[in-house]
Amino acid sequence: MKNHSEAELAALLRGLNIPPCPSILTELSAELRKDDCNQQRVATLIRSDVALSAAVLKITNSASSSAARKVSSISDAIALLGTQNLVNFVVGDFLKRALSAPNSQSMERFWDRAAHNANVCALLAERLRGTRRETAYCFGLLHDCGMPLMMQRYPDYKDTLRFANQSERPFTATEEGRYSTDHATIGYLLTRSWGLADALSEAIRSHHEFEVLDTSADGGVGDEACTLIALNLIAEHIVCTFLRDPEEHEWQRGAGLVADFFGLSPTDLDDLVDDVLFHLQQSAA
Repeated sequence: MKNHSEAELAALLRGLNIPPCPSILTELSAELRKDDCNQQRVATLIRSDVALSAAVLKITNSASSSAARKVSSISDAIALLGTQNLVNFVVGDFLKRALSAPNSQSMERFWDRAAHNANVCALLAERLRGTRRETAYCFGLLHDCGMPLMMQRYPDYKDTLRFANQSERPFTATEEGRYSTDHATIGYLLTRSWGLADALSEAIRSHHEFEVLDTSADGGVGDEACTLIALNLIAEHIVCTFLRDPEEHEWQRGAGLVADFFGLSPTDLDDLVDDVLFHLQQSAA
């Protein structure tokens, strides 16, 4: 991915219909920055949007590792997850609503796939080091959030996606060649402007740059962001297999680096994939 200057990033923003950050997120961020952050105030802000409250409870229970303990109130969700993870979920829900075109079947499929990916990322985070289950869930849901904006901006973007999925080049290199930008950069700009946690935005920006996982070199990406990138690559491979999609080139490019990053042998990685895939198949039966 091309390293854009701040001026170039600002120019990219002007060329895209970046949805404005809702006022509730601005208020939440202001409250969270206070030394004496009031969790009751945070809960009240979330409850002020009925659809958001329902979504937070649904997402929190989906991401929670405790199937026996179902969260029934926003206050319980804050106690279970902490304010930052909860805000990440709030950002995720607003982004999904802002980026979903009305009556668009393709966007429904996009978010259905993202939900599959989020659930698998959460499962993997329980078994591998480096991040919380809830953070992995958010990343799995939002890592491709730049794609809907690319679809809005470029009429031929769906054709580009098909070509990129068949190409052995890095996914973002195909986008960069056609549009002088890519969905990872746009997703980074979007999530940064909406106040998503730094590790999540950083991982979104670099999630096709598997060389950052090379532990023998400093790829300039933080440890938690690298963990999210690695988890997501495994998750996408598992979801691709589960949905019987054609084999993806991204896995072929990055599987070895993922194994080394987590200290797994190729056999261990294959066993992990098979185990989670079996779990998905049993859950769907």
